[in-house]
Amino acid sequence: MIELPKTYYGKFKQFNGWNKVSYSQYTSFLGYREQYIQEYFLGFKQPSGMFAEYGSAIGDYLETNKRSLILSENDVEILDTIYRPETARYEVEVVIDLEPFGLKRTCLQGFIDQEYDTDGVLVLNDFKTGNYKERLNKYGGGIENYAQTRIYAYQRDLEGKKVDRCGVVFLGRKGNVRKEDATERNAHNILRLSGEKDYIPTPYNRGEVEDFIQETLVPTVKEISRYYKIFKNVSER
Repeated sequence: MIELPKTYYGKFKQFNGWNKVSYSQYTSFLGYREQYIQEYFLGFKQPSGMFAEYGSAIGDYLETNKRSLILSENDVEILDTIYRPETARYEVEVVIDLEPFGLKRTCLQGFIDQEYDTDGVLVLNDFKTGNYKERLNKYGGGIENYAQTRIYAYQRDLEGKKVDRCGVVFLGRKGNVRKEDATERNAHNILRLSGEKDYIPTPYNRGEVEDFIQETLVPTVKEISRYYKIFKNVSER
């Protein structure tokens, strides 16, 4: 029996009360296990870092055109070059039933950064910022390196929708000083977009995604469940 620290409640009511995992939880557990346990088991919510806040401000602007004070005029000019059709949808929730993969009453929840229709097929995009030189190391290559957009495309495929393409819209980022913390000495290092931009395709293949879920995601979810059960047993003594 799977038991996870998060439970789904939302618009997909058939999953209400089910164990919930996300792709970010999966990567967090693999890469930052101690932090994951502190946040999801112990409830010690980590404060959002400046890069997370900056990324959120960018996402909000792309969706609503509302500019946060974090963003500069130059940032906005760069963001305005990104293709945003009027029919595009943002932060679109998707939920995947993991029971067919052997996880009873367990689902994967995610949010598509940008989705739109073109000639009767779907385009799915994820927006990312970071060191431009590292973009392909993080998001290029096969599904074993980056699976998020492919998993979301899989959910759309299960709904009978045809996905034309999915990928990462990557924006180069520089600096590590908040605008409000800038001084004459560090003003050159204010957090900002560099102007470098790339589209990184993440080709979708249904069999590949199903193999990834079964062989990589599911074992990790089972491990999270095992850790969580041990934690609950210890804390209840």
